[in-house]
Amino acid sequence: MIKKFRRKLSIHHIKQNQESQETPLQEDLQANVTTVRSHFGFTSDLAVRTFWLGANQSHQASLLFLKGMTNQDVMDRDVIRPLMNTIGDLHEGMVDHIMNAVLHVSMAWKESTLEKTLEQLARGYIVLFIHNQAQCIIIGAKSLGQRSVEEPSKEAVIRGPREGFIETIDTNLSLIRKRYHNPNLQIETYWIGTQSDTRVCLAYVRGVVKEELVDEVRKRLSVIKMDAILDSGYIEQWIEDEPFSIFPTIYNSEKPDILVAKILEGRVAILVDGSPVALMVPATFQEFFQNPEDYYSRPFYASFLRLLRYAAFFVSAFLPSLYISFENFHKDLVPPTLLFSFINAREGVPFPLPIELLLMAIVYEWLREAGVRMPRPIGQAVSIVGALVIGEAAVSAGLVGAPTVIVIAASAITSFIFPAISDVVVILRFVSIFVASVLGLYGNFLVFYMVAIYLCDLRSFGVPYLAPLAPLKLQDWKDFFIRFPLWLIKLSSGGSPSSLKKQKGERS
Repeated sequence: MIKKFRRKLSIHHIKQNQESQETPLQEDLQANVTTVRSHFGFTSDLAVRTFWLGANQSHQASLLFLKGMTNQDVMDRDVIRPLMNTIGDLHEGMVDHIMNAVLHVSMAWKESTLEKTLEQLARGYIVLFIHNQAQCIIIGAKSLGQRSVEEPSKEAVIRGPREGFIETIDTNLSLIRKRYHNPNLQIETYWIGTQSDTRVCLAYVRGVVKEELVDEVRKRLSVIKMDAILDSGYIEQWIEDEPFSIFPTIYNSEKPDILVAKILEGRVAILVDGSPVALMVPATFQEFFQNPEDYYSRPFYASFLRLLRYAAFFVSAFLPSLYISFENFHKDLVPPTLLFSFINAREGVPFPLPIELLLMAIVYEWLREAGVRMPRPIGQAVSIVGALVIGEAAVSAGLVGAPTVIVIAASAITSFIFPAISDVVVILRFVSIFVASVLGLYGNFLVFYMVAIYLCDLRSFGVPYLAPLAPLKLQDWKDFFIRFPLWLIKLSSGGSPSSLKKQKGERS
């Protein structure tokens, strides 16, 4: 705590020193233009447009902008043309007159320091310098290329909204506002990164979220000290509770409907400019087994699928190690017919069963990584055909047994059911294989108990990670293993987990 306070204090002193060392703009037009160009290193994409103001050409002015980041039509039509055709005396209150009566743009403000001017120019704004004026006008006419709003490939649904976040934070905020028309939705903006100065926004619902949670998120953001924030993953690694945990304590999604549902439960969302992935805190283990489609369809089949997801987690993580345990240590627990099938299938295989499973698991991870990194049309063929060809060839050559291929394939396929924690399952799979190869079934139980104890102790922004299982809160079980009808969930828990709800009498 003392270290965090010292870091915040040092950052505060740095900001104060920076404010005290701000350089004022000069009245000479050419001096200002030369100074700005020198700070940008005379880069070729910095354009300067010099012209005369008004019909009487009484004052000279210059527009500075970065090519490719400015809307040329808006600049020509609503900035340059009005400035060159304006009529009247521009000596008294020239800057205010231009902002209030000449420019045809919605965003325009004055700056009088060089540092603020350079910052806004780097963000894509237009800077207007006027001769004999020791201040400039910042004009908003940005035009940044962006991809269209489309369905996220990792969170596809059959029924439900298909819009996903993109890399532009203003568009992402509009997608949130589109779904939640309420003034209680609060957006707070921060600029993080000593070099990149990246825009980071907090989104939460006033009156629903706990103020202690919002204060904790603000405090953790305030201690981030990096040169650049290029993605929300940078923020996640700075603010998570357990940096060395294999289990994620921060939920992430690319769908605005999921984000709105989370903040209505009392969570805080974090959006980063340049990243389509939004973060939501706190997070619990059960959320990674929930699908947004569970709430858009009727509860019966949705509950059945949710139970299958929980079962798939154990199959993906522990099926290879269980196969080792029953094959090598506990043959008496396997039906004789099945045991003879396993023995006959592995006859002539030169490797011990643990080595055989490890080799197949590693080969599968190679194929999956190749399929992800290669171009999409080729990657699909590599991942599917490669697995079939290599598996069939390995069995035919007698390098591995057919049951080994089946076990690895089953554990690999089930890991795709919960992509948000697929990396956790892979780590648990390899760990359980190593332990089971030494201790057998007792090793499986040992790994499972250690993971369960660790999860019981894990927290996400003060919320127990295994809630509502540990601690036990039966009122929240209506959206845990199975999903009750929405009207019953709403009546019983107010639509949010009890660990996140504001209690009666708590200050809003």
